[in-house]
This record gives sequence, C-alpha cells and structure tokens, in this order.
Amino acid sequence: MGGLVFIFPLLRDAGRKLVASGLGEEGRLVGAARATVDVWSATLGATLAVWPLVAYYFGLISLAGPLATFLAAPAIPAIIAFGGLAGILGVASTAAGQVFGLISWLFLSYLILVVRALASLSFSAVTVGALHPALVWIYYGAAAVILMVIGRRGRMRRLAAGTGGRMNAGINLSFGIRGGARWLVLPLGLLAALAVFSAAA
Repeated sequence: MGGLVFIFPLLRDAGRKLVASGLGEEGRLVGAARATVDVWSATLGATLAVWPLVAYYFGLISLAGPLATFLAAPAIPAIIAFGGLAGILGVASTAAGQVFGLISWLFLSYLILVVRALASLSFSAVTVGALHPALVWIYYGAAAVILMVIGRRGRMRRLAAGTGGRMNAGINLSFGIRGGARWLVLPLGLLAALAVFSAAA
C-alpha cells in the first residue's frame, strides 16, 4: 500500500515525462507506452516498499518478482472478474458457472505459467540469510527522507513556476502527496514501524 501511495506516483510521473519527450503527447503508441509505464511503476513501487520485509522474513530478495508482477498484472482483473462470476452464477446455473470458470482457468493457467517459468531461473532470487532488523529501519528511514526531499523539491519547482501558491512554513509530512492520500502518511508510517518492531521481537 505504501509503495502505491508514495513511490508509484513518482515513478509514473518520471516515466510519463520520458514518454512525452520521446514520443510526444498523442497517438496510440503514446497511450500504450503510458499504460506500460503505469504498470511498471505500480510494480516497482510495490516491490520497493516490501523488499526489506521479504528479505527479513524469508531471507531472500526476488529479482524476478518485478518482471513476474508486470507480466501477470494484465491477467489479475480477468481472474477476479470471471472467477467471481463463476462463483455467483454457478449457484443458479452449473453450466454458466462452468463457462466463466473455464475462462478464469485460462487466465489462471497463464499466471501459473509465468510464475513457474520465472521461478525456474537460477538468478530469480538472491539469498541474503538472516537480515538484521536495524537494516530494515535504515531502509525505510532513508526512503522516507528521500521521498520528503523529492516532495519538497517538487513544491519548490511549482512555486518557482508560479503555480504552487503560497509557501507554507514548518515541517510537512505529506511527502509531496496531494489530496486525501496525504492523510495516509502517518497511519502507514505507524503500521510500518509496528511491523518492524513485531519482527524484531
């Protein structure tokens, strides 16, 4: 959740700027490139947010995880939609449930194929052994500082361009996140701290 709230927007904006500089603002190719950037940004944002916890609990870092998530992401909505329809309609009609279940099975088969193929690679994961809890704290602390700096620099650019409005004094804990999402900063930070504390205990 934290990766999608805080990291994803930064990666998406940077990726879209690259697309705009290379391909322009309009066209089918631009739309496809933006969609690819969005999926990659969500994948990397979520991965970067959980890497330390995965390393701590399981003693490994998955190198194939981002690619597996990227390749599997298009199938997830179809699996949920058709699987849900199979369960709902299957109550009233076995035939209808089987039809939608078969469609869901096709996407599930693709998902399993992707996971197995990438997991079979010798370099799919790196074993790190027992990870000290202090490293987890350092990782998330450094990430918080980096996000805060990036957010503040973004606000300064908007101010310099005349679109940022009046500068607010004091400490801002929104990390550059706009709207209601900024209210998630403190709760998510507390949850991350509790997770690390419980892991250390």
